[in-house]
Amino acid sequence: WSWRAIYYGGDFPPTRSVFECTTKLTCSQKFEAYFRAYNPDIVVSVHPLCQQLPLHILKRMGGGVRKVPFVTVITDLGSCSSTWFHKEADKVCVPGDQIEQLALNNGIRPYQIRKHGLPVRKGFWQAAEKKKGAAATRSALGLGDKPTVLVV
Repeated sequence: WSWRAIYYGGDFPPTRSVFECTTKLTCSQKFEAYFRAYNPDIVVSVHPLCQQLPLHILKRMGGGVRKVPFVTVITDLGSCSSTWFHKEADKVCVPGDQIEQLALNNGIRPYQIRKHGLPVRKGFWQAAEKKKGAAATRSALGLGDKPTVLVV
C-alpha cells in the first residue's frame, strides 16, 4: 500500500512536496557522500524517486550550477508516475510513444527526450538465438501436453 500511496501521491503537488521534503531530510547526506566519494562524470537514474534530490545535491555541490550531466532512464512501459520527470534532467530516455507523451505532458522538452525502448542486458536478447522451440523445451522439462503458465 505504501508504494501505491507514493506512486499516486507523487502526481498531487502537496503530497509530492511532502515526499520530497521527507526524502531530502532522510537521504540527502548519503547521496551527497556518494557523489563526493565517487565523483561521477555522469549520473543515470533508473528509479522514479531519484530525480529531484540528486539533481538538487549536484546543483548545490556545483555552487548553484550543476556540472555533472544527469540522465533518467524510465523503466516503466505503458504508464508511469510523474515523479520520473524532472525538467532539469539533461536527457530522459523513454521506452515508447506513451511514455514519451507523458514526458511532454510533464514539461520535458522534445530535445531532452530519447526514445530507445527498454534497455535489456545482452543475455536476454541473445536468448532468442538459443531458443530450442516450445516443443523441445516442453519435452526437456517433461511437460508433454500439460497446460503451463508463464509468470513474469
